[in-house]
This record gives sequence, structure tokens and C-alpha cells, in this order.
Amino acid sequence: SPYELIIFGEDIGLAPDIDISVLKQTTGFIKHQLQRGKHIRAAVNISGVSIQSQRFFNSLISVIEMTEISPDNLLFEITESTAIDDLERVNEYLQELRSRGFEICLDDFGAGAASFQYLNSLDIDCVKIDGKYIRDSLNSPRDEAMVRNLVRMCRDLGVTTIAEMVETEE
Repeated sequence: SPYELIIFGEDIGLAPDIDISVLKQTTGFIKHQLQRGKHIRAAVNISGVSIQSQRFFNSLISVIEMTEISPDNLLFEITESTAIDDLERVNEYLQELRSRGFEICLDDFGAGAASFQYLNSLDIDCVKIDGKYIRDSLNSPRDEAMVRNLVRMCRDLGVTTIAEMVETEE
């Protein structure tokens, strides 16, 4: 799974390289689709390890500028696989991306240990609620209440919510 690759990359110090490689591949794919007359919007995950690095961030900005990719075609999702230690610095990086028009999401919200801390400290556009809570909310009043109130809280904060693993009408 991609999650396992991210964890492996973080463990051996390759997460920033993997993230930049995925960004380059994604921007190339977007450009190819646009040349074929197809509008596409893709999300690129960024590891919590990567987004804390000034070197990584400089590389990310360089790729964006070289490819001239439009924020209409690309957004970024911050993963919670690794704890972010310097939330203030990371928020500065995210605000730089947002000032360029890119949307920022927290991916798999609720799966990591610091979800609410991230939501409180990072100015973001979107929260993607971990699919486990969505799936379990069908059979658990507790999970349903958590999802309902998370959506309400995000709405109050001006943050969009996306539910992962919505696979049935229910």
C-alpha cells in the first residue's frame, strides 16, 4: 500500500525524495492530460517528515515554479504518519503554498495521534476524515457522533471536510 511505502521512506530517511518524485510524476501527468484537452485535479501527499524540512520545501517550490503547475490542478495533503514537531514552521510553509493558491488538506484525520493539535495549529483548507470513522459510523452511535461533531467544528473553523471510504448510499 502507499501508506507502507510512506512509512518505509520515513524510517530510512527517503520520504522527502519520494515526495518530490511523486510531485514530479504528478505534475508531468497533469501537464500531459491538459495537453490532451482534459482538465484534471490531483492531490499529492506530503509526509510529516518532509514538510518539516527547509530543503524539501525549497525543492517543492522549485518544482512548482519549473512546471508552472496551476493551483486549479493540484492540491497538497499532509499525512499524519509521523508527528510534526515544529508546527509553527510547517504552518509558515503551508501558508506560502496557500498564498500561491494551492489548497492544503490534512489527510486521514483521526488516524494519527495529533489530529486536533494539527487542526488547531495549522491553517488549512480541508480535512479528510479517516475512512475507519466513516465506515464505523454506520454501526456505532459513538463514531457517528464524533464524525457529525467534527464536521460541525470544521464548518465553524471554515475548513471543508471530505469523508473517505464513502462506498455505499448509506
